[in-house]
Amino acid sequence: MCIDEQRIAIAEACGWRLQYCLYHNGRTWHNPDGICGDGNSYSVLPNYLNDLNAMHEAEKVLTEKQQEDYAFYLSEITTPITGESWCIVHATASQRAETFLKTLDLWKEDDECES
Repeated sequence: MCIDEQRIAIAEACGWRLQYCLYHNGRTWHNPDGICGDGNSYSVLPNYLNDLNAMHEAEKVLTEKQQEDYAFYLSEITTPITGESWCIVHATASQRAETFLKTLDLWKEDDECES
């Protein structure tokens, strides 16, 4: 899945919407509170794939069942060989983003990436 597609999918799952903004006289991203961004398209979206704080905020939208699934997928991604649970604690933002998308059944393999 392409980086921009991942970022957009996570943002939309967290309540971000691409809508018309009167202030910018065009479409821009609105945060979950409905406030439009700076008009610079993707720059306003959180950098989920590189920012652990952004992923921490994204994780907050998961239901209790989704949290269980998330923990399962995260352990699959981070501990496939060693089985050491300590690796989960050190999961990167990118690993957490992939896990988040898999939990919500939004993950696409790289060959499904739009050009």
